Amino acid sequence: MNQNYSANLYRQRLKKTMRPTKRETLLESVRSVTKEYCKESSISGLKHLVEERTPHIEKAIWTITLIAALICSVSLVWMTFQRYYQAPLVTTQIPEGISINKIIFPAVGICTNNRISKRAVTELANALLKEKRNEKYNEKKMLSMLFGLGLLYNLQMDPNIVDVMELHQTLGEYDVNELMKNLQFSDAYDFPDAPSGSFSMQIVSPHVQLEVLASASFTEASRDIEHVSLKLRKCLFFDESSYLPFYTHSDCLLKCRMSFLMEKCNCTPFNMPKIRNTKTCDLTDVPCLTKYHAQSTTVRPDLEEIPPELELDLVGGGIYCPMCYPTCSKTTYNYDYTNVHIFPDHVNPTPDKDKIDWL
Repeated sequence: MNQNYSANLYRQRLKKTMRPTKRETLLESVRSVTKEYCKESSISGLKHLVEERTPHIEKAIWTITLIAALICSVSLVWMTFQRYYQAPLVTTQIPEGISINKIIFPAVGICTNNRISKRAVTELANALLKEKRNEKYNEKKMLSMLFGLGLLYNLQMDPNIVDVMELHQTLGEYDVNELMKNLQFSDAYDFPDAPSGSFSMQIVSPHVQLEVLASASFTEASRDIEHVSLKLRKCLFFDESSYLPFYTHSDCLLKCRMSFLMEKCNCTPFNMPKIRNTKTCDLTDVPCLTKYHAQSTTVRPDLEEIPPELELDLVGGGIYCPMCYPTCSKTTYNYDYTNVHIFPDHVNPTPDKDKIDWL
């Protein structure tokens, strides 16, 4: 007994005389700083944890209370962060006006509602009748076959009315790119394609004066949001996409449709932009274009669950274009139409011979 006591006493004296290690010094410093912080802290309850006169039960209660408060604080901060992370962008309306030089005036085209001019068809029929391959046709038969060109434009060719291959042989060889070389568009960045958007059409009846009021809605995104991930902001700047050199939502959908038709029919329609080293669809590709026309003009939304009321199963599920995000900065146009009927017989009934030449 005495020997054990002497050994313990010797070890205690030896420990006091030995120089403390770096680890022991660091732990003692941390313990001292923590104790001093708890004593001087304004956080309620911390000083009771380090006071020697505080009962153990009270220390336990304060410890549980502080841990619960810490958990609640961390949970509140996490919920706030998650809410910001899900919607980090804020849309505000600018009270002052926008300079008109920032708004691109929309392109306007005035076209006849007739797909093919009757006079032009008659001239084409007379020219085709002079070809040796068309000696067996008369003018009436030739006009009936050329009538199929109008149906061909809308992909509504009926083989019972016009035989596609017979029409192809009648027209002879031609290059679609050569026929369309003079086609120009006023806006080089947005192709006027109805299914892809950025396109509006109004039919004007004869003897009607049409007034169009175009109003622009300008949305501009700050470049400061570029650091936000694309999954969160869900929009692209014009120079941010590798899919297009100048990105617009409409052109992205158009290119997606063209890629779909290239995959299914191995060609692109003549009324779409030309892609290098790709075939332009001709009469032999009409059945394929007709088969996939409805599906190519329907874009499937990027949603986990597609609403059944969209009835995408009726159009083969549509096409999936996950790369086509809305543009961050864009200008949308709204059009208001006013029609005024004009009656030429009642506007100025005076004959020209009775009018006074006042110039």
